[in-house]
Amino acid sequence: MHSKIRDMKFTTKLFVAMIGIVIISIVVTSGSAVRMSKQGLNTLGESSIESIHLALYNSLDAIDENLRKKLDSDLVLLEKEISVNGEVLLDDSQTIEQKLVHQISGATTTQHIPKALAGYIELNDNSEI
Repeated sequence: MHSKIRDMKFTTKLFVAMIGIVIISIVVTSGSAVRMSKQGLNTLGESSIESIHLALYNSLDAIDENLRKKLDSDLVLLEKEISVNGEVLLDDSQTIEQKLVHQISGATTTQHIPKALAGYIELNDNSEI
């Protein structure tokens, strides 16, 4: 085999060496590009997830803040509306029968609870306030 290489023309040897170098260069360059693209995609994915998480957190924080402000103003309005009719109190002399449901077990019981009054208006089962 060594003699076959020795018998080849110089130009053929040069051509084979150039083809070999080109193929090795392409393989090395392609491998490096694939590795770099994987790293780039991983970095891009991580930064995208971080920015989405931050945006979602900021959105939820803004919604929470708006809901708290709305709730505060609604509570002030409710207090004013109730105070127009009189002081809120529980009347132990008058009771109503109420069905109570345990939230976890679902068990139901019936109890007598005092009436809640705002002045002369009964608050129990009253959604018109």
